[in-house]
Amino acid sequence: MLVAGGLSQEQRAATAVLEGPVRVVAGAGTGKTAVIAARYRLLLEAGVEPGAILVMTFTERAAGQMRERILADTGIDEAPHVGTFHSLAMRWLREEGRRVGVQPSFRILAGPDRWILMRELLWELGDAALVGAERPDDLVAPLLKLLERTKQELVPLPRLHAWLSHVEDGERRAVLQAALALFHAYAGRCRRESLLDFDDLLVLTVRLLQDHDEIRERFQGRFRYVLVDE
Repeated sequence: MLVAGGLSQEQRAATAVLEGPVRVVAGAGTGKTAVIAARYRLLLEAGVEPGAILVMTFTERAAGQMRERILADTGIDEAPHVGTFHSLAMRWLREEGRRVGVQPSFRILAGPDRWILMRELLWELGDAALVGAERPDDLVAPLLKLLERTKQELVPLPRLHAWLSHVEDGERRAVLQAALALFHAYAGRCRRESLLDFDDLLVLTVRLLQDHDEIRERFQGRFRYVLVDE
């Protein structure tokens, strides 16, 4: 049932709790964006500055819709910290990335350029376990997927190397060892040319916050309220 403001009773209950964690579980198109926008408005009405509210979502489209809804509902000119996980991480790494070896002028490696670089390194290393396949170029996309998965699960390459010693199948172990060498080469090339892929943005931001207490505490002080649409 909808009540004043166009929100259901459950949605209003979710927006009314301004302190402490609140979790809203709902399907697509059921009004989660409306809840976050309403909560943002109530935080402003309670005296919270926009710069103290962090809103994170996954896609650029969702972030744009969220920003438009917040600005429309609140009447403010700018919601400075509303964006995707990746865009916010990029901003923070521009500011503080030197702490984890990232130059502020880094460029994003995306799309076909990632495939081209991985293929170039595959043939440059020339490991028979990979280039000896019938169609070596067909391995590039699966290798990129494997690299993405290790980063998304925050598995560092040394841990992957340690795990390889437990792989009993010799042929499989050789392929994975070749892949690991390729991943090291990929990371080295990216480091030398100040390139980051989208997964690097998240991995390095996690490392920045984990390894540097003063930066984590500064962010905690800056963002008193964190709203996540995921």
